[in-house]
Amino acid sequence: TICLKYFISSSLKYFFQITSTSFPALILAIIIGAAIYLISSLAVFRKSLINDALVIINSILNKKPYYIYGKGNQRRCFSYIDDVVEALYKCASAKVDKMIFNIGADKDYSLNELSGIIQEVAGVNIPPIYIADRPQEVKIAIADHSQAKKHLQYKDKTKLKDGIKLTWEYVKNLGPQKEVFTEIELPSSKLPKNWSR
Repeated sequence: TICLKYFISSSLKYFFQITSTSFPALILAIIIGAAIYLISSLAVFRKSLINDALVIINSILNKKPYYIYGKGNQRRCFSYIDDVVEALYKCASAKVDKMIFNIGADKDYSLNELSGIIQEVAGVNIPPIYIADRPQEVKIAIADHSQAKKHLQYKDKTKLKDGIKLTWEYVKNLGPQKEVFTEIELPSSKLPKNWSR
């Protein structure tokens, strides 16, 4: 993930240098919220299209256990959709042509902490299933948001627990989504065991 974000950021910088294009580029962090869940549902609920929070929430709604890779100490930052949309809106009026912004929260949480918050909000106690680490998984994913704060006055206003509450209420009313698993395009013995059927 980190390598991909670096590649995208570097490619955008080069693209802006060689073209007369004049628009900003935003690299978004992990987003939670009703709209994100709905997009994931419409796109057919797949692990590749959604984030850890939504996988856990949907598993709970389906009354199924969920997997956490390794010991669950991986750290991620989660942003609520309303905060991110505000940054997107500001890009339309701010003088930020050809600038690249990381949009997301500064506070990070372990997957174990995320799991605990979601279970508390949902009022359940479902022990996650811990399985082997994913090969080469990034353990800590935290971006630098200083440019967004400086030029867009970006601020992550919604605390994770509050964002999870809002997301949970929406998702609970929408109902559980069926997870659709398609064939692995490039089979490998290194793939996590829960990726096969």
